[in-house]
Amino acid sequence: MERYRRPRNSLVLWGLILAGLVYGGLLYYRQTITGKPQIDGILGVLLGLYTCSIPAANALDKLLYGRYAPAEDTSRTAVIFWWGLNGLALLAGLLVMVVSLIRYTATG
Repeated sequence: MERYRRPRNSLVLWGLILAGLVYGGLLYYRQTITGKPQIDGILGVLLGLYTCSIPAANALDKLLYGRYAPAEDTSRTAVIFWWGLNGLALLAGLLVMVVSLIRYTATG
């Protein structure tokens, strides 16, 4: 039985990183997006969790199932770039969550 194999899609990872940067930029320049800091914080945490879920799923696929192993047609540089991009997306998601939690709790 062949398992479902999700293809590498760096465009999705770049899109999630860009969404996190746009969200952070909007919070920085406008101070609020929805008018209520608590809702801004909740939306940011949800965005951060979703951003972190894709690289985490890729890492679990590699650890548990051995997927994304370097094949004959994949260069070592491409594999390093892929995992670096996953790390960057994970870091972006974590930063969005931290900033959003600070936004959520700093209002009184």
